Amino acid sequence: MRFALTAVIVLSVLSVTLLAGDLTPPAGGVQPTDRNIISALPFTISSPGSYVVTGELQTTPGANGITVNANHVTIDLAGFSLIGNGGGTGILAPGGQDNITIRNGTVRSWGRGISINNGEGHRVEDIRVLSNSNHGIRANGATIHVVRCMAIENGDRGISNENTGFETSIVEACIAQGNSHNGIDCSGSMVIRDCVAHDNRIGIVGYRGPIENSVVSDNGLAGIYQWGTGIMRECLAFSNTNNGLESPGGGAIESSRSLGNNQGVRLAGSGGYGVGNFVGGNSTAVFDSTGSNHLGTVVTTPVGANAWDNLSY
Repeated sequence: MRFALTAVIVLSVLSVTLLAGDLTPPAGGVQPTDRNIISALPFTISSPGSYVVTGELQTTPGANGITVNANHVTIDLAGFSLIGNGGGTGILAPGGQDNITIRNGTVRSWGRGISINNGEGHRVEDIRVLSNSNHGIRANGATIHVVRCMAIENGDRGISNENTGFETSIVEACIAQGNSHNGIDCSGSMVIRDCVAHDNRIGIVGYRGPIENSVVSDNGLAGIYQWGTGIMRECLAFSNTNNGLESPGGGAIESSRSLGNNQGVRLAGSGGYGVGNFVGGNSTAVFDSTGSNHLGTVVTTPVGANAWDNLSY
């Protein structure tokens, strides 16, 4: 009986092994089977699909890295870097492509890191653009989402969108530091939120869209410059060389802090307002409001103040 039971077990194991085939993984690791491989630069994408980088890649002098000539493309850098030689563009969509996603890696030492020229439905996520001689991420077009990206020590703007229409886009949870021009610079009705900008020319520049819950510090000019009719809300500006929070085009500044700058809060144009802000330790004007704007009462103590009052010390 014991022999029969043992034989049954052995036969069962052999059957499973024969059905499963060789379970030893192939040499060199498991390669993706449902994505196109990018193993050398320059590389041109001409068809929709998913593409993955398989290692650190460096281009030849003067050439672009990856050029996208198709719609509906996802590029996964898989944690690797695209390394340039000071010219060209790391990832380029030359114009009119739609629905491009770029994720998970570093693009450094190019002329421009990432350049998407128009189109719509683009997403750039978990990308670092470092030490490019021009823009870090330049994403023009409609309905663009830039999230969890870092732009550091680029020769022009860190992250930018230059559309002046009403195309709605979002930049969120991004860091811009040490860029020669503006850290985050967005036109149109782009939403900017949960971002940090340090040691740029201007920290954050917006137009019609809101700028929310962001921190700007040690920038060479203004901390946040909202040049259209948008609103900045719950932001912190400190130690910027010129204005902490500035809205010269009839926008609004509310529930924010501006500390240790040259000017604290500046409103110009017409139709804007400033309420519920806390301003202190600035070198010259605490609140500077010109034109037909509405500035909440400036008080020096929170005792008895209401939500519309601005607090100064």
